[in-house]
Amino acid sequence: MDEILFTSQLPLFLYDKGDRISLLKNILNLLGNPDQQYKIIHVCGTNGKGSTSTMIATLLSASKYKTGLFTSPHIESINERIKIDGKNINTSTFKNYEKKIIQCLQKLNITEDISYFEMLFLIGVLYFAEQECSYVVLECGLGGELDATNAITKSEFTIFTKIGMDHMNVLGSTLEEIIDTKIKIIRKNSVVIIAPNQQKLSILKIQEECNLKKARVLNSETKIKYLNFCDGKVTFQGNDEKKAFLFPLNVNYQKENLRTVLTWYQNFCNQNNLKFDSNFLNIAFQNLSIKGRFEIVKKSPLVIVDVAHNVDGIQMFEEYVNDKYIDFKKTIIVGFLKDKDVSGCCRILSKIEAKFILTEPINKVRTMHTAELATIFDKSSLIPQYKTTSDPVEAIDIAMANNIGDKQVIFVIGSFYLVNKVRNYIRSVR
Repeated sequence: MDEILFTSQLPLFLYDKGDRISLLKNILNLLGNPDQQYKIIHVCGTNGKGSTSTMIATLLSASKYKTGLFTSPHIESINERIKIDGKNINTSTFKNYEKKIIQCLQKLNITEDISYFEMLFLIGVLYFAEQECSYVVLECGLGGELDATNAITKSEFTIFTKIGMDHMNVLGSTLEEIIDTKIKIIRKNSVVIIAPNQQKLSILKIQEECNLKKARVLNSETKIKYLNFCDGKVTFQGNDEKKAFLFPLNVNYQKENLRTVLTWYQNFCNQNNLKFDSNFLNIAFQNLSIKGRFEIVKKSPLVIVDVAHNVDGIQMFEEYVNDKYIDFKKTIIVGFLKDKDVSGCCRILSKIEAKFILTEPINKVRTMHTAELATIFDKSSLIPQYKTTSDPVEAIDIAMANNIGDKQVIFVIGSFYLVNKVRNYIRSVR
């Protein structure tokens, strides 16, 4: 699909360039406050935002509500960041909305740059309004007080997935600073849902902010008391008797996200006099797929891509691989952005017995070059043998040439910008 030329040329983020939220509010006002024309579920956190947002949007669409979904980053094309009922915005429509936003900026005599992410946010909220969506699921970018999505006036639900250490150069250098930034998205009188296994500090800080804003808190850890998975079937218990439904994703990798989503859905059903029904969950989730989340992109040789890119994500990846793929010969292609805790991620990866190929995500500004990544590997002395290539396509070609036969698997991890390149290459040469 053609790249959107104007938006793709904008600076990625402008968090350090003045009061972005007031600017965006002014633009939204001139556009007729499109964000006030539907109900918003605002999703924030460090890991699991995209999966959680997609599952919630899936349930809303299956409930016959016209539902917009705004997520980032993309895996295949920019169009997938803006969807209605699972369908991407098409390129010609996208370009029409670009023109509307540019005309609005001209009316406001705005000569400063709008960022890539801000433009996408504005296009999304206007598109959802003009297409008469009833609900919109809005995933934060980096998340929190300075995020473009925080320009909205109101949200019905605020959902916090697992909060951890990431984007420290923008959000703060300590967990407390990161939490303080993220909780600023909470709106007055909203319902706030907390993912399970949060650190105590996160729960405390979220509760304090909710008390100030008279928001109601639901902790997924207590609202979904039990959740188990066996052979593609989920069994769980909420407020009443145990329920079960079929679930197509690898739920061990999605367990926290699913408990969060079921907490939201249970409350949503109560608010709207809907039945919290297992049969409905079977139907709603039957075709669910989420790109780049422990996704099998090739079966022979077996290639699995995953966008785990920070310590918490890599930890979940390591635990799952060492549980489910212990008997496989493993090759791991890995590349990181330089603003991540790469040393921490490498220490966790060293717990996996595997061959490693170090490469580079496709991001000119933020990528960590293979020489620097190799230095981190060498300093750790935990992963003594590896190959390097700056080209992700060459990395996957090397791996596939050397992984022929049963009980062998290739993993590609470390960044959306790496998974994007490798995934699209494999799909193009099938």
